[in-house]
Amino acid sequence: MSERVSAVVVNYNEPTLERCLQSLSQQTVPLKEIIIADGGSSKEQLEIAQQHGKVIGPIQGIGKARVQAILEAENEYILSCDSDSIYDPSYVEYALENLHEANAVRAGTILPLEWNEWLGLVETTFSLLPPYEFSYAFRRSAFLAAKLHHEDYSHPRADIGWHLAWRLLPRLDPRMKVWTRFPTQGAKTATAYVPAALGALATLAGVTAIPAANEISKLLKGRRITL
Repeated sequence: MSERVSAVVVNYNEPTLERCLQSLSQQTVPLKEIIIADGGSSKEQLEIAQQHGKVIGPIQGIGKARVQAILEAENEYILSCDSDSIYDPSYVEYALENLHEANAVRAGTILPLEWNEWLGLVETTFSLLPPYEFSYAFRRSAFLAAKLHHEDYSHPRADIGWHLAWRLLPRLDPRMKVWTRFPTQGAKTATAYVPAALGALATLAGVTAIPAANEISKLLKGRRITL
């Protein structure tokens, strides 16, 4: 069973690379293959990566790097991983249990590596909503059949998450645990729009409040209020 499992790890010079690769190398069901898609790491990180698996790249663009690693994988079952994430020792075991019946599965327990930012705490609360690429496992044949490798990943931050969620409909397994760096870049980007969104809501509330008050006033006119 373990001979058919590959892990693809996207790395952009993350300080947690070694911890990530060690967690993947110490699974209860051993991996057959680890492919590290490098986005421009230091010499020291490349040496660490080469000790644990096959390194490809450098490849610019997260999605491009991940897809290239998936295409080079030799096995049917794929773990999609990021180098700033640490995986529970039973992660592969539980992923395989699901993939015997489904095309894709998603980790149902996502926790922060550190509780050091309020935004990270907020994102943890909503961690089951975003389609984090580092939390998926899937059948390579299903990935190719859905033509996910043909999507446009030209933007540096474009990745497979939403495409995979919509097309492969992964099941959720809370037994699959992963610790990652919160807040993610996506959460940081989203917070930049919060002030504008709040301003728009305040404006909308002000615009609708006056007509609503007028309507209430009309309804009350001519009515006698008794106590």
